[in-house]
Amino acid sequence: MAVEAVSEQCNQLQEEDTTNENGEYRIRGLHPNCVYRLVLKTPSGQRLHSYPTHYHIMVHFQVNAEDVRNIDFVLTHIDERVDIAGDVVFVDINPPPQYKIGLYKSDNLVHQTTVVAPST
Repeated sequence: MAVEAVSEQCNQLQEEDTTNENGEYRIRGLHPNCVYRLVLKTPSGQRLHSYPTHYHIMVHFQVNAEDVRNIDFVLTHIDERVDIAGDVVFVDINPPPQYKIGLYKSDNLVHQTTVVAPST
């Protein structure tokens, strides 16, 4: 996989490196006094899910400056399908014959379903 460094502050300067078998990388050619955003990408340029999603680093100009180290990512994988299970508990009231349950993402309704209680 590739680690890409882009500096919006410095005219979209971009450098990248491919990780080795140990996940190590070294990005050369970064300009001093520029803030770079580091992200993980596939060799074809597609963003990878990771934690954290990105890092911001600034390269300082110093004689004999040491490399910036320990900028590590953890790859995460999100399946296309996720099963969600839960219980709806009605406290001190009888359950209604039917009710609606909604699934939200960032305060936006993604899916809603009506639950009908089984007849006894």
